[in-house]
Amino acid sequence: MNTCFLLLEDGTLYQGKSFGKPAPQLGTSLVAAELVFNTSMTGYQEILTDPSYHGQMVVMTYPHIGNYGCEPDFEEGLSSPSPICCTAMIVRSVYEGPLPLKRVSLDAYLAKHNVTGITDIDTRDLTIHLRNHGAQNAMIFSTENGKLTETQYKVAKESLALYPHAGEIDLIEGVAIKQPI
Repeated sequence: MNTCFLLLEDGTLYQGKSFGKPAPQLGTSLVAAELVFNTSMTGYQEILTDPSYHGQMVVMTYPHIGNYGCEPDFEEGLSSPSPICCTAMIVRSVYEGPLPLKRVSLDAYLAKHNVTGITDIDTRDLTIHLRNHGAQNAMIFSTENGKLTETQYKVAKESLALYPHAGEIDLIEGVAIKQPI
């Protein structure tokens, strides 16, 4: 797990560790979306695959996520091209094993489906911030040395400011079926 950053559009910055797909380096492909929270204690795989979370990063408020693993039977949405609908998952602590037979870790599940996660974030503080300031866009990124300079912070903030808000994006297109079933 590499050091990465979660930047909110209001300038609030959190540092954590990436899991799943590694956080992209600043200046490369942008992992950005509206940031929302979910208060469930279980059901993280169902949340990841729920089409209603398409185009959003989900903060899980329960502190320890991933303890029972992931398997296809828990998926909510369509499986093509990927069953994961949300853009990223933010957790306080990600479970690393052991797991029941035939299940994969949350880290492996996200990596398989090319989705970034971030752990070691104070999700309680982040949730209170979202509750008080409302949902807002955010981005996850890394830097070459795991440290963030003032110049890099400004570049990240400018990049995030260019990302459209949820009301400006056709989110239905990304989860709607193409042919009747």
